[in-house]
Amino acid sequence: MSGTIELEGIGAVDHLAIPIPERGGVVVLKGGNGSGKSTALRATERMLTGKGGLEPADGRKKGTATGLGVQLTVGRSVRSKGELTVLGVSGTDPAAFVDPGIKSSEAANAARLKALCRLARVEVTPETFGAAAEAAGIDLGRELDGADLSDPAAVAGRLQRAAFARARDLEGRAASEHAEAQGALQALEGASVAEDGQTVADLASSREERAQRVQELKAQRQASAERAKLVAERRQQIEQLEARLERMKVWLQSDEAQPLEAPTEEQIETAIGEVAKADDALAQAEQAIANRERRASALERLDKAKAMQAEAERRREAAGTFDAALMDALGAALPPALRIADGQLQAITDRGPIDFEQLSQGERWSLALGIAIAASGGATLMAVPQEAWEGLDPDNRAALTKAAQAKGVVILTAEADSGPLRSEVFGASGSSATQRED
Repeated sequence: MSGTIELEGIGAVDHLAIPIPERGGVVVLKGGNGSGKSTALRATERMLTGKGGLEPADGRKKGTATGLGVQLTVGRSVRSKGELTVLGVSGTDPAAFVDPGIKSSEAANAARLKALCRLARVEVTPETFGAAAEAAGIDLGRELDGADLSDPAAVAGRLQRAAFARARDLEGRAASEHAEAQGALQALEGASVAEDGQTVADLASSREERAQRVQELKAQRQASAERAKLVAERRQQIEQLEARLERMKVWLQSDEAQPLEAPTEEQIETAIGEVAKADDALAQAEQAIANRERRASALERLDKAKAMQAEAERRREAAGTFDAALMDALGAALPPALRIADGQLQAITDRGPIDFEQLSQGERWSLALGIAIAASGGATLMAVPQEAWEGLDPDNRAALTKAAQAKGVVILTAEADSGPLRSEVFGASGSSATQRED
């Protein structure tokens, strides 16, 4: 990239030739206040972007701006013809990155991140955040429905907020589950709890055995009564039937030889009491087994709550990976001095990480221009506001000049002094060469 931009009869500029160094670097427009430096920058900006208003010089019907394959004719309107032969970086993007002009720190940070992505020429797809979304447990397709992928920072913030919301929801459910489980365990304090392996069926079987014993005793008593009645009848038959006396005696002797012992009322009552005790034991055992099941359920819910809390913490940590995904997308264009943490643009300084907005204007402009240079593809012209250049110290000026030359980028800016309007190529060593006006 090389050549010259010629301005003729535009605003305060009568005539100015602006050199475009072949190897890149910094070209500084110098002159006093009102000499036309800002007009020259606006004219270059209009050539690069097609945006910005221009007027012809006083007393002229038209002015012209020629160079880089484009010619502007400035009259009542601005007409353009030709095709730009360089890539243009508008000063608007660096300026929006340095100072978005927004009072709200949160809104300013969002605007800076958006400008940063434009400066770094970052283009993202849903896959950019795929791994982070999977780790955070969110539906990427649903969360990105209607999202503007041309604003990667906003997309990352949107996904991060969704991930934090999911984590908070899971934490809430874990806390509720834990509280209910603890309440269930407290309700069981002092209550009888069945041993593992003991079942209601076991106790029911024992109860049935005791009830069966009662029935057997009652049957035995009835059989004894019936036997006694039979003996009485046969005694009567002996008295009535003398003829059959001998045989009846044999029967009688036989029956008396094998008497049935009749259970007493006390024995039957005792057996009935045993059944009642078995019923009580069965009821208590059923309650104890139910308590055991409730305790097991409560302990299971505590484990579930613990697992839910751990998952919530994992998702909360995963939510932070959207910043890393965005930083990966920015790649080498993001200088080591910057990072994104919890959605906040931060600068790494000797005193530790600080919010970007706490840097001086000069520090911000140095970083902004460095990012724009790193992201350029060569053969690029950048129009940079005068206040940006004047806010840089000599070391930063030299460093940016060297970086621009390494990438074949030309920075056009301005600096006020007491001389006439002119353009100078700034050298990496700090020296400059003057381009005289014609």
